[in-house]
Amino acid sequence: MMSKYEQIYTEISKSIDNKQLKEGCKIPSETELMKQYEASRGTVRKAVDLLQERGYVQKIHGKGVFVLKRKNIEFNFGGIVSFQEENERLGRHCITEVVEMDKEKATKEIAKLLNVKEKTEIDHIKR
Repeated sequence: MMSKYEQIYTEISKSIDNKQLKEGCKIPSETELMKQYEASRGTVRKAVDLLQERGYVQKIHGKGVFVLKRKNIEFNFGGIVSFQEENERLGRHCITEVVEMDKEKATKEIAKLLNVKEKTEIDHIKR
């Protein structure tokens, strides 16, 4: 049986995969998710952190959590699947290691890409 945060993660990730939540769309706030899933703030945060770790969403400080464009990787041995999906199919466990994380002001280019104002404080994560 899945834990509560895994259930929340699974439901939201399926909504993204099925295009019910589209790229650039803001997902419900922590408070809304807490009510919707009858879960604690910590449980909701854990689910959202997992969504971010797996490339489904991006947190933008002071703005909310937004759906990212899903990227697929083409492997020589057939089809287009994500790196994680292919490794899970092969029975491998993948993790993302954060090697550096800083707060910084968005440059003009980055602000345009993230759809925020220039000099907005953003998280810069190297993984």
